[in-house]
Amino acid sequence: MNPETSIRALRGDWDPPDKPLYTLAPPGAITIGMKWLLGAKTLMLSGDGPVFRIAAMHPPTMDFPVTFVQERPDPKNTVTMFTARKEGKAW
Repeated sequence: MNPETSIRALRGDWDPPDKPLYTLAPPGAITIGMKWLLGAKTLMLSGDGPVFRIAAMHPPTMDFPVTFVQERPDPKNTVTMFTARKEGKAW
């Protein structure tokens, strides 16, 4: 693993106080680092969790590095049919 890789514990009690944004990562998540993510030839995001919503709607900021995907020329965002059918739930 490279130094930018992080593996989130399967239990919910692993959130270190000095890195509170790791609470947004789902249990069992593995990060690959933003350099790899933003350097990819193509980028496709999929999901319905908080990180997906932040990536799509929050202004680009270092507080949430995933927001920098908005600056890519060809991002593709997809959601599941279940997510698309949710009514009355504001993102």
